[in-house]
Amino acid sequence: DYLYRELSINMKPLINTSEDGFLRVRDELAKLIVDLKNCPQGIVNIGGVNAINNTATIQVFAEKNASVKIDGKEITNKVSSSLYDSFIAVIPIKEYVDVEITTNGKTSTIKKFVSKDVTAISSFENDDITNIKISNYEEGIEDTKIEVSNEGAFAGFKSLKFETVGNVYAGNKYSPYLAFDNECNLPKDFKNVGAIVLYVFNDTNKEILLTIRLRDGRKMRVDIGSEILIPNRMNKVVIQIDHSLTAIDYSNILQLDFVVPNLNIGEEATILYFDNIYLEGRWWPWEKL
Repeated sequence: DYLYRELSINMKPLINTSEDGFLRVRDELAKLIVDLKNCPQGIVNIGGVNAINNTATIQVFAEKNASVKIDGKEITNKVSSSLYDSFIAVIPIKEYVDVEITTNGKTSTIKKFVSKDVTAISSFENDDITNIKISNYEEGIEDTKIEVSNEGAFAGFKSLKFETVGNVYAGNKYSPYLAFDNECNLPKDFKNVGAIVLYVFNDTNKEILLTIRLRDGRKMRVDIGSEILIPNRMNKVVIQIDHSLTAIDYSNILQLDFVVPNLNIGEEATILYFDNIYLEGRWWPWEKL
């Protein structure tokens, strides 16, 4: 039951999307199998990291009438259903937590990776977006615009509303983007960055391809990953940094771009809400399993 629930909620949007989606399903399934082997009474899920408040939400799905401890502290906040109990706790960000689940006198403990070396880029709570760049290729025409919004937030109460329409540049479809440079808390040194993480609410009725691009001091622009944003829902985007790429200088990063490529002319405006953008340190989640 636990495995079916996790697969149906977390992986259904990935199926029939791309080869990368199937690879992620495989990897997530492998991690769930390892977790269940170590702790057959339940599943531990990292619900989200709030980079601004430096907290993480831990959710534990366990058998009925189970008791749960996180790092030795009993968790009493739970929601019960006919099949399982769901325990929820908010803890300070740390690399690993020890989750202890006890049912019918039997106890299992699982060590779960949470996050590492979190660097917040922006959550937009302070309304300051003056240093954020956007693309407008035609002078005098606002193809793309941004504003702080009270809608679409994941952490806190505000997000960045990104609204763009299809247009033409040099006879081709162009790719509007949202950009953060070193004046937006973006560090220059990415040598110890393991992933770029953000939350995006796709306020459209269609799938949107979001591409993440880095620019270095040599003016090199490299696309490091893409994610399909599922319509009408909050999407967690995690792009792992491939440090084997030699096309970009990870010691001198000047700009981080979120690109919406190849929009069609004449379509309705595409609206995305960005929130809780942060960097995560390099790690290898299987090292202690």
